[in-house]
Amino acid sequence: MTLHIAPNGLPPAAQRDAASEAAEADRRWFLAHPERRHRIRRALPGETQTDPGLTAFVVIRQERTGFRVRIAFGVKHPPEGEAPEEAARMIFDRFVATDADTRRGYGAILSIAKQAEART
Repeated sequence: MTLHIAPNGLPPAAQRDAASEAAEADRRWFLAHPERRHRIRRALPGETQTDPGLTAFVVIRQERTGFRVRIAFGVKHPPEGEAPEEAARMIFDRFVATDADTRRGYGAILSIAKQAEART
């Protein structure tokens, strides 16, 4: 299960195919890197929107195998290469800590996931 928190809410229907493709790519990446819980990557075309002049990125937290939360954001001067685990974790945590909508969404996502897990 992958849940995506975009700057303006969940992706619209037009973005769902790209989000599904991204979820599969993230699943494969985390399988290949079992020591990692966080990752930052460029957003796939159509996955999310950002302001003009910014490059769209996604920071991902894998809560557990098969359950990932993604937060999209834009940057003016995109970095090259793979961010280390600690940097990706800090950025994810910063979004959750400083943006009230993201924090509420993340809390709701975790609550729903726990409820679903309890039913299985």
